[in-house]
Amino acid sequence: MHFLHLEDSTSDFELIQDQLRSRWPNCTVTRVAARKEYEEAVLRGDFDAILSDYTLPSYNGLAALAFAREHRPEKPFVYISGTIGEERAIEAIKAGASDYIIKDRPKRLVSAIETALVQIERESARRRAESKSNEQAKLLDKAREAICAIDAEGCITFWNAGAERHYGWKAGDVMGRELGRMLYSRDPAAFEAAREHVLLHGEWHGELNPQTAGGDLPIVDSFWTLVSDDAGIVRAILIVDADITEKKKIEQQLMQNQRLEMLGLLTGGIAHDLNNVLGPIITAVAMLLDRHNSAADGDLLDVIKGSADHGVELVRQLLAFARGQSGDLSELSIDSLVGSVLKLLNHVLPSSVEVKASLGHDLWRVDGDATQLRQALINLAINARDALPEGGEIEISVRNTPIATSVRCAVGEARLGRYVCFTVRDNGVGIPPHVLGRLFDAFFTTKRAGKGTGLGLSNIARIVKAHSGFLTVESAMGIGSSFHIHLPASGKDAAHYAPISNRALHTREHLLLIEDDKALQTIFDVTLSMRGFSVSAATTAAHGLALLKAGAGSFSLAIVDLHIPIEECAALIREMRAESGRLKIIVLGGASPGGKEVFVFEPPVELLPKAVTGELLVGTVTRALG
Repeated sequence: MHFLHLEDSTSDFELIQDQLRSRWPNCTVTRVAARKEYEEAVLRGDFDAILSDYTLPSYNGLAALAFAREHRPEKPFVYISGTIGEERAIEAIKAGASDYIIKDRPKRLVSAIETALVQIERESARRRAESKSNEQAKLLDKAREAICAIDAEGCITFWNAGAERHYGWKAGDVMGRELGRMLYSRDPAAFEAAREHVLLHGEWHGELNPQTAGGDLPIVDSFWTLVSDDAGIVRAILIVDADITEKKKIEQQLMQNQRLEMLGLLTGGIAHDLNNVLGPIITAVAMLLDRHNSAADGDLLDVIKGSADHGVELVRQLLAFARGQSGDLSELSIDSLVGSVLKLLNHVLPSSVEVKASLGHDLWRVDGDATQLRQALINLAINARDALPEGGEIEISVRNTPIATSVRCAVGEARLGRYVCFTVRDNGVGIPPHVLGRLFDAFFTTKRAGKGTGLGLSNIARIVKAHSGFLTVESAMGIGSSFHIHLPASGKDAAHYAPISNRALHTREHLLLIEDDKALQTIFDVTLSMRGFSVSAATTAAHGLALLKAGAGSFSLAIVDLHIPIEECAALIREMRAESGRLKIIVLGGASPGGKEVFVFEPPVELLPKAVTGELLVGTVTRALG
């Protein structure tokens, strides 16, 4: 041990030195009596403790203490004085002295020094731990994850910068608060289950839904670790939360896409079978309408034809869904479109919500997909219903709207020109301004969990863009909201197949029909034979190819069912062309009912939907033969 002793009295110094050597025989005691040599010795720091008189001729104990605390705060400082007095002693202790000893009672000196050394070591250890803790906290603050610690009672003892960003509370506002009540008041059972598990097993990992200061409910991947001391006493539970909300949404979307893909495959198969059912009906009804003998028969056939046409439209929608197509755009019947929307809404809206429609005069023509636009209007009306918790009014209106100046759009881009505007207006609670900018983001929703997917408005945006239109939104809190879908007016004439005369063509052109469905095969055979064609039918590709080879060039045209596998169909067409280069080919099922090509063959072939009228079938055959 090495002591630095500030003392002007030699006898007092020797007395103290003897006391020290009685406890530490090999200790050294360096005596200094003046300020300069004392401060130089303190700056060197080669000692374990400082002993100091309180009253000195050219210096004083308080100044010596202040200098030691400034430059050597880790060293014990003990006063040994006969003049310090109790009041000054208390003042000295407050200023940082470790203890004080009265000169005429030096027996307590050794124990005072030992106690001071222990206290200093404890303080040094605390400072080292605190410094290390601060360094670790700074490192944890750089982490992206929300990291916090709680004690055994669940009160917060640490809260990093990531937790501030994720949950919206500053560290100073949460220290000592119960984490369960703050973040998990909606689901306290989940929090308690995690806490009990980590106390029992030492760690826990799972997904939780904490509530932020702003009321959001993110999904977090949470890791809990128990922190205990050497005696096994629980000191803390360290919690690391990673926000996986977006990841979960993407996973959910991928799963939904996979389900839709499988559903699309199933739907395509169903649509193919329905086409086989509807095709003969449509073709046969068209033939019977030309031959019926009574008005009652005609009315009945019209009903059958209307039902079959409706079935064909359903098949078209199923096929468009299965193939991921946006659908064919055709001239809209706005009256019919709005009427069907109102009819559905009257069934689904509560009696407290009144829905009405208003259509302008001389509306311009609009081309669109009626099914998709019906979906868009219904979605907007359902959203409007949610904005009317106490009831109210929803109005659907349609107006001609010329655009002559720039327009701020929520979806799409407004170009100068003529538009027909579909408006869905409500007098509900309105949309907060901070929400308006995110309305059409995929998965964004203001509804409670389980009440909405956040995909409705994003689908409406997709539909509007597919129609080359744009959408604007107006809203005021407490007054209501209006969504305006602008679709460009069309100046084009509707495209129709030219009607073909029903008279027999008196041609003996030889046709090859490859169709696996017996009903369709029969009705096509009868229809074409009645127009003067000679038809040879086959139910398989191999049979059809054999007939072609056996015919030795007698066939002028072949009608092939696409829904033998597409690869087989393409290979069959190549073989048929290799066998007869002048053979004309029509592919059934290669076009949607609106005439839009679904598959493309090189060189080109004629394409027809399977659900086809006799008029269209004969007209296509005649056109292909030239």
